[in-house]
Amino acid sequence: MRLVAVSSIKEDVKLAENVFNNKGNVLLKTGATLTTSINNRLQTLGITYVYIEDGRTDDILIQPVLTEETRREAIQVMTEAFDQVKQDLTTESTRFSFHKIEKRFYSVVRDITLCTQQD
Repeated sequence: MRLVAVSSIKEDVKLAENVFNNKGNVLLKTGATLTTSINNRLQTLGITYVYIEDGRTDDILIQPVLTEETRREAIQVMTEAFDQVKQDLTTESTRFSFHKIEKRFYSVVRDITLCTQQD
């Protein structure tokens, strides 16, 4: 597999890794064939690089820094935190909700730190 800029991909190239949106959902699965319209859409969504299959580098495997679960939890916690900040932080219920999000955020950061220290 090889990391390449979406703007440089030719037609009929296959993905070597899933592509996720900003919410952590899978947009394209491993093995999907990239077309010009898909490449254009990826660029519109701000996805600039993807892993593609490449016969010359089939033996190279990229180990993810984060587990799928930790990555999804991080995205969810940060999304909730930013949504919460948009609201009025002066009410007691909002402060309580923000406190719960803060605990989850620290948990996710701890998991990320542990994942990166294992290398």
